Amino acid sequence: MNEFYFKLLVIFLVSLVYLIRRSHTKCSLTKKTFMRNIVIFIILILFLSPFFDFAKMGLPLFFRFFGLILIVFGLLLLYFSHKELKSNWKSGLDVANHNPKKLVTTGPYKYVRHPLYLAGYILIFGFCFFVDNWFFGFVLLFLYLIFYIPRINREENILIKKFGDKYLDYTKRTGKFFPKV
Repeated sequence: MNEFYFKLLVIFLVSLVYLIRRSHTKCSLTKKTFMRNIVIFIILILFLSPFFDFAKMGLPLFFRFFGLILIVFGLLLLYFSHKELKSNWKSGLDVANHNPKKLVTTGPYKYVRHPLYLAGYILIFGFCFFVDNWFFGFVLLFLYLIFYIPRINREENILIKKFGDKYLDYTKRTGKFFPKV
């Protein structure tokens, strides 16, 4: 497959991630969201340029399609996790004003407490294989870890305060990112 078509497919897949997230958001475009969109746009522009060709891994086509499978799985998990959360999801986590209405323990949440974040990790690894570029993989993973690891802990504290023992029991049955066996 020609590299140009891979790049077009990346733009399409990134657009799908954005559309899935946006379709479940009822809030207006904040400054933070706007800046995140600018960063994503810049990354896409840089990806389309030959500037980062030094980071090409030279993966066989099989691995690139494996990355595509991971991306599709991540998109599905992202979609169904958002769908299950319904109005409990917010695009930003405002600790003072976040008031989840109910504890969601169905769908993907039956198995893991943070399927949205798991979907993000799956998407990052999928994109790393698919775009055949180690630099993008490391940058995306680094940014994801910096922004979302602290958020996960704040989120869990909010849920413990809101639901108490009910949430603590839920944490005993489910893993953060992977199902408990």
